Amino acid sequence: MRVVSLRQSSVLVVVGIVVVVVEMRWRRIAIILFMGAVAITIILCSRFTGNDGLYTTLDGLINGLDNETTPKAEFVIIFCEASSNNLGILEVNLTRHLRQISVLLKSAAALTSTTLKFNIITDTTEMYHDIINVTRSWPEAYRSRLIFDNTRVFYPPKTEEMRDMFRPCATERLFLPQIFPQKDALIFLDTDLLFMQPPEDLWKEFQNFEERHSVGISPCLYMYGPGFKKERSNRLYELGCEWNYRQMVCSEGWNKCPGAASRGVALLHGAAMTFMNGQERQLQAVFEAWEKYQLERPLTELLELLETALDSQGSTEGCGKLSNIKSILIKGLERHIRLQDREKILKHCKS
Repeated sequence: MRVVSLRQSSVLVVVGIVVVVVEMRWRRIAIILFMGAVAITIILCSRFTGNDGLYTTLDGLINGLDNETTPKAEFVIIFCEASSNNLGILEVNLTRHLRQISVLLKSAAALTSTTLKFNIITDTTEMYHDIINVTRSWPEAYRSRLIFDNTRVFYPPKTEEMRDMFRPCATERLFLPQIFPQKDALIFLDTDLLFMQPPEDLWKEFQNFEERHSVGISPCLYMYGPGFKKERSNRLYELGCEWNYRQMVCSEGWNKCPGAASRGVALLHGAAMTFMNGQERQLQAVFEAWEKYQLERPLTELLELLETALDSQGSTEGCGKLSNIKSILIKGLERHIRLQDREKILKHCKS
């Protein structure tokens, strides 16, 4: 992949989600958005030097390095303590976010075949330790798949008032280029996401970027009008909708994401507390099955848990009206298991 130097600085702000695209000399910032009320995936893409700007380390990041302990993909999670006068509400919110983060990390560790790094941005050391502690009981083989690093919340001078806009630290993602100036690439994940296909498959989306791309968007209905896409189409890279499957895609009783129907959900988004509020039982059932699943058990057992949980849900409301909702939710995992089995057979034959 070739990247050219950028001479101008510009800022793009999307009202409501608050997303910023920064283009600076020596660096291009490419952002992949999971268009939702909260979830935005940001990829900081490709450092380079010189007037010609003809070299990039991005290919090395995509294809991996020889050292197996070197992370092949890097992610960012932001977790701040909400300010509230009601300690009960505060405790409930923290518990919910930790449950979600626990499942997000578990799904990443269970499905990856490489090493992943999670850069955790928190406002206290205690919050970071709370996240690390959710992996303490994991088998070592799975703990070793994830590397963690802690960074404190940072807001540049004269932007501190942005900390509590929308939700605590929701705007922190705007400053990732300043927080990680040494990084070549990062993927930002919100806490209410879980993987249904390997995380490195998302990382490989970099391979599809062209020189002109600075923003990648996974479609989300009702959030952005056609004018935004038309105006920015030359710079947009569109992710498949299976990378942001959420309740709005199926809640009206029909599937609005053909990619998920054909390829299966890749990343499930529990926006608006979908994983816990009981309104979309099929999506919540997936989250709860992941919670029950024990790492080091075969993925076929996870598949059985998912099938049992989904079969036990009613089909009278929302996403449950889709006759193929179970297939949509588990097809990607089924394919991953088949590929794993095929690789085992090939490896056995070679030996």
